[in-house]
Amino acid sequence: MEENNQGKICAQCHHEKLRATHFYRTKNGKDGYMKMCKDCYNANKEETARRSRLEMEHRQQEREKQQQDLEAQRLRREEREQQIELRRQEQAAWLTEQPARKCIACHQIKDAADFGYSELIPDPRGNWGPRLHQRCKTCHKKYQDKNLIPCVLCSQAIKSPMGYFDGYRLDGGGTRIFLCCKDCEENFYALPMHKIQFYIRARVNLLFPYPQVVYAEVDPLTHQIRYIGRTGHAKRRHSEHKRNIHQVQPLLRHFDHETEEYTDMPWTSRANWMFELKQQGKEPLQRILLDLPTPAYIIEYEQRYILHSIQQGWPILNHEAVLTSLSQKVKSASIDFLQASFDDLINDGWFSKRGIEAFIRERYPTNKL
Repeated sequence: MEENNQGKICAQCHHEKLRATHFYRTKNGKDGYMKMCKDCYNANKEETARRSRLEMEHRQQEREKQQQDLEAQRLRREEREQQIELRRQEQAAWLTEQPARKCIACHQIKDAADFGYSELIPDPRGNWGPRLHQRCKTCHKKYQDKNLIPCVLCSQAIKSPMGYFDGYRLDGGGTRIFLCCKDCEENFYALPMHKIQFYIRARVNLLFPYPQVVYAEVDPLTHQIRYIGRTGHAKRRHSEHKRNIHQVQPLLRHFDHETEEYTDMPWTSRANWMFELKQQGKEPLQRILLDLPTPAYIIEYEQRYILHSIQQGWPILNHEAVLTSLSQKVKSASIDFLQASFDDLINDGWFSKRGIEAFIRERYPTNKL
C-alpha cells in the first residue's frame, strides 16, 4: 500500500504523480515503471501516429503528383511523336510528287528520292516547306565532308566536335570554335599550355579572319536601323539579305516562363520587312557600325550593339527584340552596352561567365580593345 502511494516525477512534463496509477509498468525501468507518465506517453503515441499519417499522406500526394507528371510527359511525348509521324508522311508524299532533277555536282539526272531536303525554307512565293538540295545525297555528303574542319591533332575531319574547353562553351552566337575531335580531347588537354594557346588562336583566327564588322540594315524610307548583324564580307552579306526575302512570317521558338514550356510565336523577320520594301520598289541600305580591330570579339560586339539598339528603342527585327522579357530588362538597365567593360557585362548577367564570348576573352587576350 505504501508503494502504491509513492510519487514519481514525469521525465517529460516534470509533474509529480502517483507512480502506481499514473505510470505504466516496464521491465526496463529501475523501479519497474516508465520514466514518463501515462498522459505524456499516450500524447506522444498519438502525436507519433498523427505524424505518421501526415507523412503517409504526403508520400501518397508525391506519388500521385509524380504519376500525373509522368502521364503528362507521356501525353506530350505521344503528341510530339504523332506530329513527327504526320510530318514524315506529309514529306514522304511531297517527295513522291517531285520530278527528277539534275545534280549540280555530278550532273546526273536522278529521282527526287536521291536528294536530301531541308525543312522550313521559304520558296520565292513566300510559302514555307521542304526544299530539295541542289546536290544528290552522295555529292551532298562529299560537299559537307570537304567543308569539315580537321582536328588539330589527328587531322581527321571533325564530325563530333569538342563542345567545351576548361568549362567554357565553344559554341554560341550562331557559330562554333573547332579545336579537336572528341577522340582527341584527352590528348589535347595534355598538351603544354603554349601549344594549347597556339591552337586556340589559330582556330579563332580561322573562324574570324580580318576584317570583321558589325553592320546595320537601314530602312530607306525612315532611315531607322531595322536589323543588326556581323560579317567578314559586308557587300556579299548585304546582297544575300536582299535575295533572302519572303512574305510568310516565321515562328520564333522561345521559352514561356508562365507555362514553363517552349512555344512558337509569329515573328516579323528581316526577310518580311525586306519583302515589304521590295513591294514598294525600295531596297534596304547597309551601314557599317563598327570595324573591329580585334576580329575575335565580333560575337560579343554584335550582341552589344543589339542590346544597345533595344535599349535605345530602335525598331530592330533581331529575334532578341521580340522576346518581351529580355526587352523589358534591357530597357530598364542603366549600363552602357557599348562602353561598359566585359567584366561589368558578365557581372550584370548580360553574358555568361562560361560562354563562348568569355572563352575568347580569357583564351585570346589582347590589349587592342
